[in-house]
Amino acid sequence: MPNDQTDFKFLTENSADVICRISAARVISYVSPSSFSVLGWRPEELIGKTGSAYVIPEDLPRLMEIAERNRTEGENTPATVRARRKDGTQIWLEINPREVRESGQGVAGEAVLVMRDVTERKLLEEKLAKLAMTDGLTGIANRRAFDEALEREWKRTLRHGTQVSLLLLDIDHFKPFNDQYGHQVGDDCLRAVA
Repeated sequence: MPNDQTDFKFLTENSADVICRISAARVISYVSPSSFSVLGWRPEELIGKTGSAYVIPEDLPRLMEIAERNRTEGENTPATVRARRKDGTQIWLEINPREVRESGQGVAGEAVLVMRDVTERKLLEEKLAKLAMTDGLTGIANRRAFDEALEREWKRTLRHGTQVSLLLLDIDHFKPFNDQYGHQVGDDCLRAVA
């Protein structure tokens, strides 16, 4: 009959997610075999290293902040960070850091990280965000993008005590042109002006 350790080993060695055990000093002491398929690093290449071995340096503070908040406030908030695979390519990882809290199990300050490649999801999110801010016909920024840019520039103007200019353009007699020549020609006209 399997025991807890056998069950844990079975789960970690057959998980598509990367499972790591991190010491209180934030050094990796265990990595599941899936690290090779997700990160391109074999477990033995990551053991003894810190997250800086694969997490993009600019994203490390965010990961550490979320891990600390999870530790002190008992939250279970994942961090989505950019990571570098061994071959240098960049991916997005969703990392769920959890401090080991069970008495008798591990050392105070140890953590377990569960990491999942969410690159495809992030690319789709970015594509959706771009679509939400772009006019489908002309390919230029839409009203939502305009409102956000205006607010951002206005705040910057106030912050720096500078000035801002706003230029509004209109196409004279567009409706009669569109009605006379048809919507396809009207669309071509809008694209040309854009």
